[in-house]
Amino acid sequence: MKLMTIRGYRLSDVVSALQKAIRRGDARVAGYFAIEMFESGFTAYAWRRLLTVSAEDCAGVITQEVKALYDAWVIIDTAHKAAKVQKKKRGRVFLAKAVILLCLAKKSRDADHLTNLVYDPKALDEDVIDRALDEARRTSEPIPDYAYDCHTGLGRKRGKTRTDFLLDEYDALAPRAPGLFDADVEQLRAKVGAAPAGTSTLTRKFPSKSSSRIYTATAHSNGATSCDCPAWRYVKAGAKRGCAHTDTLLAELRRTK
Repeated sequence: MKLMTIRGYRLSDVVSALQKAIRRGDARVAGYFAIEMFESGFTAYAWRRLLTVSAEDCAGVITQEVKALYDAWVIIDTAHKAAKVQKKKRGRVFLAKAVILLCLAKKSRDADHLTNLVYDPKALDEDVIDRALDEARRTSEPIPDYAYDCHTGLGRKRGKTRTDFLLDEYDALAPRAPGLFDADVEQLRAKVGAAPAGTSTLTRKFPSKSSSRIYTATAHSNGATSCDCPAWRYVKAGAKRGCAHTDTLLAELRRTK
């Protein structure tokens, strides 16, 4: 059974959009989806997610500030329930304040990189994914496209990987503080032949010959190429990474020089 919110979103998509909007410093989108969780009766879940975000995505000791706002909400909520008032839920302003603080905080994924890139490199494998989601229904505030990563069904259908997640979310942090494990991230980037955000030279779309999928191939200014098709992603050990799509791009670039 898929849990839904009051405006027709799938709960897991809302949670994904909330966390990724905070990473990008987008208080409007993050706040909208936090309040959507609140009004849908998932308030405790929203607070747990914000506490996790404070550790996974933010620099410094902001977790304590989020915890203080949570404690304040508990006081208001407890008093409201004790009074047996059947009116509108109270205390969502504390959730909103926590979202704003997290959006404004300097971003660092050091804690997550420590677990995934330093201690447990095998976490980059994609054979264990906990959730299976379909594309969210669009309503007044659409689920951002960046919410669909390897943790969502649609993201996996698009070929999103754990490596994409680590690199994309690192590049998206705003504002980003220098991290202890930035070098590990760049080593991962070099290993897969990816390039930092904003360095693409040429991008083209290619339809799959065997399905309705559309693949995106990119030639980067540093000479690297990338594509989200299986031929580019999955290569034998020792083989050169590439595909017909990136070959087409490189040929196009050579013709224009």
